Amino acid sequence: MPDALSSSGSAGQVPSGGGPAGVAFAPVRFKRAVPWRQMGMGLILSLAMLLVCARALDGYFMWKDWSRLLNNPLVLNEGGILDAWTSPYQHSFAPLATSVSWLEYHGFLAAQRGLNKPGSKVLLSPVPFHVVNLLLGMATAVLFWLILRRLTVPGSFAAALIFAVHPMTVETVLYLSALPILLAVAMTLAALLIFVYWLDEARSGRYLAILGFSVAAFLCSPVVAAAGPLLMLLMVGWRRAQDSRGRTVALVPLVLIALGAVAAQAWMSLSATRWLVMPWNLRLAHAGGAFWFYLFKLILPFHVVPMYSPWPGSVTATGYLPLVGALALLLVLWRLGKQRGGVWRGAFFGAAAYAVALLPVTGLVNLPTFLVSPVANRLAYLAIMPAVAVICGLFGRWRLRSQVGGRVAVELAALAVVLALGIASFTNAGYYRSPIKLWKHVLKVNPDAWAAHDNLAEQYFLLEGQINLARQELQQAIRINPDDAYARLHLALWDEQVGANADALAQIQTMLANHPQNAQALAELADYEFARHEYVQAAKHALTAVQIDPTSELGNRTLANVLRFRHDLKDAIHYLKMAVRWHPNDISLHTTLIEWLLENGNKREALAQAQLLAGEFPDDAAKQRMLIGLELALGDASAADRTYHRLVAQHPNDALLQYQYANALDNQNFFTRAIEHYRAAVRLEPKVLDFRFNLATALLDHGETAAGKAELNKVFAMAPHDPQWRVRYALYFLDHHNVAAALEQYKLAVGLQPRNPAVRFAWAIALLNAGDKTAGDAQMQKVFSMDPQQVMWRVRYVIYLESHHDLKGAVAELRDITQLFPTQAAAWNSLAMDLWQLGDVAEARQARARAVKLNPAFARLPFPPVTTNAAARLNSAPPLPKQ
Repeated sequence: MPDALSSSGSAGQVPSGGGPAGVAFAPVRFKRAVPWRQMGMGLILSLAMLLVCARALDGYFMWKDWSRLLNNPLVLNEGGILDAWTSPYQHSFAPLATSVSWLEYHGFLAAQRGLNKPGSKVLLSPVPFHVVNLLLGMATAVLFWLILRRLTVPGSFAAALIFAVHPMTVETVLYLSALPILLAVAMTLAALLIFVYWLDEARSGRYLAILGFSVAAFLCSPVVAAAGPLLMLLMVGWRRAQDSRGRTVALVPLVLIALGAVAAQAWMSLSATRWLVMPWNLRLAHAGGAFWFYLFKLILPFHVVPMYSPWPGSVTATGYLPLVGALALLLVLWRLGKQRGGVWRGAFFGAAAYAVALLPVTGLVNLPTFLVSPVANRLAYLAIMPAVAVICGLFGRWRLRSQVGGRVAVELAALAVVLALGIASFTNAGYYRSPIKLWKHVLKVNPDAWAAHDNLAEQYFLLEGQINLARQELQQAIRINPDDAYARLHLALWDEQVGANADALAQIQTMLANHPQNAQALAELADYEFARHEYVQAAKHALTAVQIDPTSELGNRTLANVLRFRHDLKDAIHYLKMAVRWHPNDISLHTTLIEWLLENGNKREALAQAQLLAGEFPDDAAKQRMLIGLELALGDASAADRTYHRLVAQHPNDALLQYQYANALDNQNFFTRAIEHYRAAVRLEPKVLDFRFNLATALLDHGETAAGKAELNKVFAMAPHDPQWRVRYALYFLDHHNVAAALEQYKLAVGLQPRNPAVRFAWAIALLNAGDKTAGDAQMQKVFSMDPQQVMWRVRYVIYLESHHDLKGAVAELRDITQLFPTQAAAWNSLAMDLWQLGDVAEARQARARAVKLNPAFARLPFPPVTTNAAARLNSAPPLPKQ
């Protein structure tokens, strides 16, 4: 059997010395190996990892992929990667990893746009992201083998192969959000490999390369990479290198940089881990437990899942036993290594390397994952390598000392282990194809993993739209962990969507009672209060949420809405810009910002925002049409033409594009060009009446009366029983101040559908506006009689009367509404408001009391400013109770 499953040394020679398997520590001078053999072994490692991961390479985005990748403003930012290095609003210190994600996202998105047909919708595929993770996983396995080979560890290839197919390794590779860990480990291993060569022969170039790779690792995941300098210190002692003191001093800068990176990580994760309360005695107990937990998962990889149940939040005397056991094991190995040397010394340094690599992720620094459980397989990605090396080194040494039969037995056992691990990993990989399937599997293994219920609920809602199933999962999560902020906030949101408003408010209030400084809960409460017209409280809570978390989209948006309602448009735009900055993928925020900028007179800035939006979605015709409209509104017809022609090249047969461009031209009084594009839309879609009707009105506006009426007659002939075209023609006449012609068209529309209340209501309003109150009131009464149980038309009539300052008529109508519909709280409140304006204070208060009894929210609404005629009566009235 070839020596691939052992060391790269001679198969028959038994090494001696103090290495992990009894090898010598003098610098080893290898004969130049045949390149294809090394490449072939590296290829075997890569293919092994590919085989066990292949079935999940098309697995969908899951868990933190949405917040770290798909909804991360630092990744979505079109302007470049500078924010990844300068923005203080991050939950982790990983600027290099974020930059790589930025390159991935925009590179793969551009590639997919190039492959798709012009104008087709681009959906980002997870496959290329999985390929990048897989390549990094292959690189770590090969680097691990090269390090062990350089150290002449028996069984080095077997160790690397076991690592490549182990379920703990495969889980990390298949989780896209583990990219920072994979990058950090790959950089750390590259630095360690060069460090081994540097120990044999110190060269300045090698030292600079060690510094470069180590710093790069710190910029990807400082907590994971912090073990790198510590492992190097162990290697100095293990290899008994020449000038050990000088080599140790040379590592001091690396240790200091590592401490700085870890401190930066701790500072940036404060907002995400502020609720993590772990006293040091609990951290020590968990550290000891993690030591054995990962070791057992490595040796017996049963139920390897991405999330485990939470550990106890308090510790008893027996809780320190795992820590005592770990320290005792290290102490025993140290004593044996010191007294006997050889294999025991190697075992001690291997165990110490495992503990050192695990140390940064066992609670010394708060990590968001510790809110769920103190252990996560991906955190031990680097740490399991020394443990695998020790185990395989011991068996490799036994193989080298055995006779032929013993060697064959060891090799067959190694193959069996690799096959068993590969089958287990291949099976586990199947769960990663579907997030719902994965989280169901996690809950089957760990039913108390409350965060898995959260994730399953999210997937039910996002992927299948099953809001009731999602709510059930969140309710289960809250039963397990009543302090689950995510579950309470999202349950409140989904309760509100199904109409359970009281339950939604109760969830938010419970969340704030437990965590009064929770920005998301404050923002949700502010949004709820704004919807209920409690503007003062909404502004207070939204402002607090934004002060706690400036990146809160909901907090910024709600505060902007409150300020907009208070007519403070300038400040409202500021907070809406903040919402857009941190959530650039929310198109509704962009469009609202453009509307507010136009309303505030900032046309140039609105145009710049539209250009940014159109540039981010070059294949989205709706965004391009918005840009065309703004360009025309600013009088830049040439720019609008350029945008239009680019769109037409992508969508040559898009009738809607022709129509909307014509509409934009029509609104800016470019009638000749508008008619041209209306005609193009009609040619493409001759049966769409909207296109033909607008063509007709454009012809009329341009003075081509005969052609316009001809097109109108075609519309009326194509829809002989549809009154909407007569109504729209009436509105056209009203816009041109031809009231008589408009009333004639309304009459014709009512004749087509006499029982249509909407058409008759529009006719009644037109008659009232024309001054024919008798005829208008008569038609209005017919509208009310068509459906006596429908309050909508009465309310719309009240709004009309109020807008025309006929408060007495509005009050009379509101009295009828409250008699017919006594449970309509809004009607009682409107009656109170109008009575207050008329100076009927006592009756206004009575009406308000009825409204408050039906809906307590109206108690917080102040009465409006009074008219001059009612001022004297109000001044003599007794003071109002506090609202």
